[in-house]
Amino acid sequence: MKNIIRVILFSAFLTLFSYAASAEPVTYQGCLPPEVNTEFQTMSADEPQKPLTHQKLLTILIEFNDVKIKMGSDFWNKEMFDTTPGKLSVVNYWKENSNGLDIFEPADTSGIEVGRKGTVSYEDYTDIAYEIIARADGVVRISLDIPHPTPTGSEGKNGLHKAVIMVIGALEENDFDFTAEKSHIVTIFAGYGQSIAQGTVGKGHFRAYTSATGVETPGGIMLDPYTAQPEMYSLDIHDGIGTICHELGHSVFKLPDLYFSELPVGPSDGLCNYSLMSIGCWGRRYDPTDWNKNYNDPYAAQRGHVPSHLDPWCKIKCGFVTPELVVSDWDGNISSISDTVTDSKYNIIKVMSKADPKQYFLIENRQLAGFDKGLEELNSWSNYPYENIFNGGILIYHIDENVNYNHNNDAEMHLFMNIERSNNGDVYDPKPHIWAYLNKDGRNRFNHETAPNSNFHQAKSRGEKCSSLKDCHPQTVESGISIEVLDESSPSMRVRVNVDDEYKIAENGQTFSDVFPDINFCNAVIDILKKDDSIERNPNDVISTEDWLKILLIERLSLNDCNIEDLTGIQNFSKLQTLYCRNNKLTKLDLSKNPMLMNLSCSNNELTELDITKCEKLLYFHCENNLLKKLDVSGNTNLVQLYCFGNQLEELNLKNNFDLGTLHCYDNYMGDNYEVSIDKFDDFDKVFGKPESSRFKYSPQKTLGWKYECENLSADGNITVSYDRLTVSDFDVTLALYKDNRLINLSVGNRGEKSASLVLPKEFESENGWSVKAFVWDGVSSMLPLDGAFEKEL
Repeated sequence: MKNIIRVILFSAFLTLFSYAASAEPVTYQGCLPPEVNTEFQTMSADEPQKPLTHQKLLTILIEFNDVKIKMGSDFWNKEMFDTTPGKLSVVNYWKENSNGLDIFEPADTSGIEVGRKGTVSYEDYTDIAYEIIARADGVVRISLDIPHPTPTGSEGKNGLHKAVIMVIGALEENDFDFTAEKSHIVTIFAGYGQSIAQGTVGKGHFRAYTSATGVETPGGIMLDPYTAQPEMYSLDIHDGIGTICHELGHSVFKLPDLYFSELPVGPSDGLCNYSLMSIGCWGRRYDPTDWNKNYNDPYAAQRGHVPSHLDPWCKIKCGFVTPELVVSDWDGNISSISDTVTDSKYNIIKVMSKADPKQYFLIENRQLAGFDKGLEELNSWSNYPYENIFNGGILIYHIDENVNYNHNNDAEMHLFMNIERSNNGDVYDPKPHIWAYLNKDGRNRFNHETAPNSNFHQAKSRGEKCSSLKDCHPQTVESGISIEVLDESSPSMRVRVNVDDEYKIAENGQTFSDVFPDINFCNAVIDILKKDDSIERNPNDVISTEDWLKILLIERLSLNDCNIEDLTGIQNFSKLQTLYCRNNKLTKLDLSKNPMLMNLSCSNNELTELDITKCEKLLYFHCENNLLKKLDVSGNTNLVQLYCFGNQLEELNLKNNFDLGTLHCYDNYMGDNYEVSIDKFDDFDKVFGKPESSRFKYSPQKTLGWKYECENLSADGNITVSYDRLTVSDFDVTLALYKDNRLINLSVGNRGEKSASLVLPKEFESENGWSVKAFVWDGVSSMLPLDGAFEKEL
């Protein structure tokens, strides 16, 4: 009960920082909102950036005729730009996170005239008086002669946005060069955050946000998205740099929020305090054994003044660190940040497995050093007598790039990123202060048998969504990864990684021709890799780890007309979703190792064997014009389209294909009076209606078959040969000749009194240099050669 009460109290506390969605331009809101504006988030999950450096920051302090700035421009200059070692400033925070890079610096405000007055207008605000009250390096304070637009909904939020546009116009009027400075804008409004009850402090409440889009100055200059936050946290304590740093993560680096938005907020919320983009923006110094402890900074013990570091995924995306790739067994040390940036040996390892190259583990060492001293906030969850106070350790992050990173905001179980908790904490007893792994108290192992385990998530099905408290994609896919922490907590900790042999992604001496024995398939794979990086390869080259990763991540293969006889090696494309292999010489096709396949076209081969039993996600399937005698797609329950005509089918199993909407199974000839035996699902006839409907084409027919280089073809009665080649039918008395044929003689008979036509496009003769030399038809009342393209029958 104690823990439940603690979660409820914490939830109530964080609710004070919650943010309602808005349709206005200012829709990306706050350090701790329960709702997320996904429109603003544009970074791809696998798209690291080059590190940005020397970015100009312009901090605008905005006050009103009824609510004034309290702390002043000089104070905020130090909060933003003080480079003194150990100073809790915005520039120091980002420098430490980037391993010593100068990410931000003050914009040049020296030309702004203090005391200058004027008027500005924007939309329904007309001739609003302004005055430039003060300035400091990178900071300017401006007063607007209007009441504070305290938000009470989207209308008030829009008032804040209008105020930003007006002060930007005032600065532009004062010759501030937005083009030359290319500044990122941080706005700090006079007033309080809604962490304090509105009835206590009166007007001036709003919640921090980042604008969803950039803004345009009155002079027509387009600026990047701006951030906005209140000046004061409480009556006498200013809002800390944590909120500013969090919002800059959005506006400058396009990082997402990494906390839950729909679950009851609590200490298990997303990445908890272990990331700035979760609730790490509220970090502080906290010693539960000495509440009166003095720190170097008088505000260090206040929430939000010592934000903890970014998580390793965010650091990688910002270009601040490159992880060491681990795809086999590994034994080494992982180091944390240090109090001094120049002494930092911080490193990350990225552990991958063949089981799913889009899921992996990032491993880092977190200690109470630098801004990560803000992780002491975790100790507020330690039960009296304060056992297991957080003192650092190894953190293991499970990344699943099959899931959009915004999914971290609306589901508990199958997240884009989650921390594997060494104590297996749940939402009511999370103990986030002991999530780290270390060689102590049995918290040193992580594998498929531990809790939590090292398994990967099952991939989601089409249209499937996780409910907020449902484990709809359990971690049941074995990764083959085992991790052991061999040291107690220290700035450098030894970690051992083992990857089972069958899951290793490593150079093992195999050449391209070893893995892809069909030379044409082998060359096709090499060509695909070359398109990505322009590097020459040949079949006898050993496949590198980098190339293995590229192969494992390929989602679409087009192998049409490649003269391939054997697709051995296709099983290595574990993420394959679309496969086109038409017009080859395949006799067997085994896709049992390609469970992600959704679109398959293997028509016009010589297939007698086909295995798609594990392709449960298959939606669209073309296997026409092969030699298949049996076809069972009952296990492909998501199938919506099936084209299997032109085979030798005796049996077709459709008993579980309730989503099937299109079926073409005609022209399967085995003998006189032959019909395909179809095992139908319930309501099959109701869904499709009569055979030969637009969605269900089926007629027992005779055919002489087709050959790619056919020279003579006699077609009597009713015949349909491959929609790419020749079509003659009783219900559509049109004979169509296509490019892939090489007919010299054509005989068509027994048409009776039916009219008929031959469609022979003009371009055949000019492009292919051939023409049908003889037409013979008997008993046809009219057979007219027609010009123009013939529309294929699907």
